[in-house]
Amino acid sequence: MRRLASSLLFALFILGVAVPVVGAIRLWPAPFAAPAAAMAVFFVLYVAEKQVAMFFVMHRHYEPDIDSGFSTVFTGYAFAAILYGVVIEAPIRKHPADWFTVLGVGVVLFAVILRYRAVRCLGISRREGGRRLFTDGPFAIVRHPVYFGACLEAVAIPACFHAWWALLPAVLAFIPLEIQRARREEAMMRRRFGEEYVRYAAQTPMLVPRLFPRRRGS
Repeated sequence: MRRLASSLLFALFILGVAVPVVGAIRLWPAPFAAPAAAMAVFFVLYVAEKQVAMFFVMHRHYEPDIDSGFSTVFTGYAFAAILYGVVIEAPIRKHPADWFTVLGVGVVLFAVILRYRAVRCLGISRREGGRRLFTDGPFAIVRHPVYFGACLEAVAIPACFHAWWALLPAVLAFIPLEIQRARREEAMMRRRFGEEYVRYAAQTPMLVPRLFPRRRGS
């Protein structure tokens, strides 16, 4: 099973490496089309960052054991489907940048920052032997900020390019898989931290932030 998972992960890595190349070819506009060129550069840089995060940062600090399940690999394939959907659909639509584009870029940047802050906390916890339960910073927003940030990215990236069909793998595959992974982690965290995690879970939503957060201790 581990060999199969490693093979699938390697194939996913090859798919991921190809995304910025295909994206640059498909999304690069005619000369002097500055907004479209900026969006093409944004897409290529984002995908490159995502590859680093998936195969180096996350693998080192967050989920080092691939035998914990195939959901990590399947989630990666779902996200690859979103990205390939964007590079196929966006050049066909040729939609000019508008407020959807600006909003999408803002959401992506917020999600990336949130994800890195959360992974940094998880790296500290891992170095301490997993004994600390983080409840502040990004973990005060939701119990699973890494998954929350990834779900935001899965929706915002198609929105940036008006690639609405690319939302299908996000809604039908990626987000449900992230919810499944979060629920599996919930059970592990309850076993590890017991009543401390139960109290934390009662105060903090799992994946969807509250519009009006509760006060601690209320």
